Amino acid sequence: MNLDYIAGFFDGEGSLTYNRAGKQWLVKIAQSERAVLDEIVEFLQSLDVHCSVHKKPFGEKCTRIPYDIVIHRKRDVCKFLGLMHHRLVVKKQLAEDYYRFIKLFPTMSRQQRYACREDRKYACKSARG
Repeated sequence: MNLDYIAGFFDGEGSLTYNRAGKQWLVKIAQSERAVLDEIVEFLQSLDVHCSVHKKPFGEKCTRIPYDIVIHRKRDVCKFLGLMHHRLVVKKQLAEDYYRFIKLFPTMSRQQRYACREDRKYACKSARG
């Protein structure tokens, strides 16, 4: 197993999405043979990319492809894209765009969000007089 193999696999069978409702980045790789996905997961985890194999619920659209590798933590999606984007062909531009976006707009920590909220409250009170 190597990164070039995984990049080719992702180019052919993978997807990269952003779930607005859950505010979550997702990398998925679909395949009907679980053994191949288990090997990919083991390799990626050795590179400190947290991912797992999920069996799709029965009745989902693509019943012929019952398994997915899912990478959903922003840190892990970013690391995966950092390893893959220069090896990809088909999804190269999309992966580079997502990678740049994640790097340019990091998520604020809870403390930063709280500080912004407090600043806005103070600004509103000051504006009212």
